[in-house]
Amino acid sequence: MEYKLELINTTETTGFFAATPIKELSLTECLNYLLKHPLDTFMRKHIIHKLGSLTIEEIEKKLQSFSPLPLPLQSLAYELSLLSPKFKKLEKFFPSTDLKSLQQHTPLIISRVLSKPAQSLHQQWLKIFEQNLIHHQPLPLREKVNLPSPIELNTTNPQVSSLAKIHSQIAVKSFSPTPLPSSYELAKKAYKILQSKNIFASIEMRHQSSLSPIGLLRQWKLMRQVNTPSLNYSLNSLQTSYGRGFNLDQARVGLYMEIVERFSSFASIKDNQVLDLKEPKPIYIGTYSNLKKQGLNCLSPQKLSLDFTYQEEPLHWIYGEQVLRPEQREKILVPLQVVYLFSNLNEIDLFDGLGSTGLAAGATLAQAKLAALLEVIERDSEALGFYLPQKCFRLNPQKSASTPFTKLLSKLEQAGIQVTFQDLTSELGIPCYKAFVETLEGEIFKGTGANLDAQKALVAALTEVPYPFPHGPKTKNWPANLKEKTLEEFPNYCLGNIEANLYQLEYLLTANGYHPIYVNLTRQDIGLPVVKAIIPGFESLLSFDETTTIKPRMWEQYLKLSKKDLIE
Repeated sequence: MEYKLELINTTETTGFFAATPIKELSLTECLNYLLKHPLDTFMRKHIIHKLGSLTIEEIEKKLQSFSPLPLPLQSLAYELSLLSPKFKKLEKFFPSTDLKSLQQHTPLIISRVLSKPAQSLHQQWLKIFEQNLIHHQPLPLREKVNLPSPIELNTTNPQVSSLAKIHSQIAVKSFSPTPLPSSYELAKKAYKILQSKNIFASIEMRHQSSLSPIGLLRQWKLMRQVNTPSLNYSLNSLQTSYGRGFNLDQARVGLYMEIVERFSSFASIKDNQVLDLKEPKPIYIGTYSNLKKQGLNCLSPQKLSLDFTYQEEPLHWIYGEQVLRPEQREKILVPLQVVYLFSNLNEIDLFDGLGSTGLAAGATLAQAKLAALLEVIERDSEALGFYLPQKCFRLNPQKSASTPFTKLLSKLEQAGIQVTFQDLTSELGIPCYKAFVETLEGEIFKGTGANLDAQKALVAALTEVPYPFPHGPKTKNWPANLKEKTLEEFPNYCLGNIEANLYQLEYLLTANGYHPIYVNLTRQDIGLPVVKAIIPGFESLLSFDETTTIKPRMWEQYLKLSKKDLIE
């Protein structure tokens, strides 16, 4: 089968893609293919999309043409009946079948999540949280919400070691830093490598769709092939990458290193190997328990903040390294689908859609690891960062030292674009901020950033805001009571070199019981280091769709917010 990956929607800075057959296939052809390959995620999602545009009578007629109805199509009817009341009548197509057995004939998480008795309660709570996190509506006190708790929490509250506490301990250590190239040198190197691969599909272009002074974009071609005993398909796509900065060198290095990162994050697979890697990685297939019985160290899928309970289904696994403490690491098998984008390997999906969180490229492996960790931390802080007006502030460029950042803030203010920041820093103390603007119509555009240097986190958050500049319309004015801060008030925990900063982050995480995992994705034909970082227990996506559930850390964060932080 030949698939193409197409952009179907963009929300803020996140693009949503769907893999569809390149050749136009009839619904009957798609269903017949699904009977042979019931765990092909791409095809099943494509079919559900096609069926969604049909009437219930048309779907019934199509299913009745298969007699008796095979289990893969019974599971399809089951999924549709769960997705919408419109398809409730499809229940007659699986009247006496054990519903759990139907889940063995679909890779999607739809039935695994939506069949849970408490899912409607989770959705009610998520609607409340969505209004706060996305639309900045007041967060109600727990006792004023007439709903049961969606989950029961472990009442233990371990002592937290914060970055501020451990920073001075790490600062006295000595490290041997690796010299780093300039932005110009690294961008030039990445460009030459990518050009030699002949993947560019457009010229380098400027854009003005964010608050960054300089924004660049470029399209590039993706082609991957997956050959397994159960599935054989190609995946082609035209992708767009972006770069932002205060000058062209910064924007270009961001652009071309993002292409390096994304180009490395799609896998070609053959003979149980991920192809083209600098360090070859064999693929292991089996359930978590069976691999453990063979003496293999594996990451339990249940530690990945799933929306359902993993039931020992077989998965594809590859090796990464887990940090036990900064000086001690061990090899560990992780599910391949949480490492590579758009994995489709004849197995159940652990997530409805997993984004690029934790993927990063760098001039060195240490730089890639540091950037990847900071992105995971940023997403986790964003997911737990309820909107609280008391944590919001504006930056006064006139009272701060003159920098490119403060000059940009002044230009934005002069253009009538008033940017508000919110402190999202978690109990770990790693600086993380949200920058946002609100249009006159009440729509909110935001960006987030995390960094050991709080000023760099603020810059990253601001330049990611997807609001047009310099020709964007004026925004709402700041609230009269909004706090004002200067740049000099913010902490800087950087230690002067990448190796020291990475050690500091790993020390902080492991001291608090979090053990990050790195999977090296560096390609032989690219050479520039790319890694995927996973921090088991952290949130990787802020999502509010029908297959999302409330996770323990989000619920705990909501409960511990003091009443003085909440406005009704």
